[in-house]
Amino acid sequence: MRVVVQRVSEASVDVINELGTLDPTFEPQQIGPGFMILVGVTDEDGDQQIAWLTHKILNLRVFEDEQGKMNRSIQDIGGEILSISQFTLFADVRKGNRPSFIKAGKPEHADITWIKFNEALRSGGVPVKEGRFGAHMRVGLVNDGPVTIIIDTEIDMPGGVHCAKCQVRMQKPCTNHERDSYRACRLSAEANPANAGQIIRPRPERPSCLR
Repeated sequence: MRVVVQRVSEASVDVINELGTLDPTFEPQQIGPGFMILVGVTDEDGDQQIAWLTHKILNLRVFEDEQGKMNRSIQDIGGEILSISQFTLFADVRKGNRPSFIKAGKPEHADITWIKFNEALRSGGVPVKEGRFGAHMRVGLVNDGPVTIIIDTEIDMPGGVHCAKCQVRMQKPCTNHERDSYRACRLSAEANPANAGQIIRPRPERPSCLR
């Protein structure tokens, strides 16, 4: 899952229909101080990613305390969340000028995962309002700060990084990453099957194949 978290003083969303006018079947949503989050889902995302991401967002200390320091969470300030599903977060622009969205999750899976994620956030005591999945929306916000944070479970979640090119999940950091050779990384796993099917989190830098 990939989420763009923006600290806002207010945010809103409405839906535009095929005629280019406001969709009367959708009630415009608005929030006050809190987060406006853009949420992208892949087919590999599930309960583990939802749980980790929910805990991270609910406990992010990015709201100011009495001394003006970022020391409060959204729970501390009684804030709200506006959640918008956005598959374009997984755009691949490496080739050509038309973005590819092949990594984005299938609509059925992404919709269910997004709904479960929103419910998990609500279970933390934070009011969550939503856009409409797959719709043409107009999103408005006042970014307070500005404060914008990008969280990617594939990169940031402990045990969540693997080679994005060859999709081989190694048990330990592979030196082939340093040589930017995803083919060699795949061959390493084939030569030693015990290395496959595991997840690693290379430190201190991301594998060069993810840069």
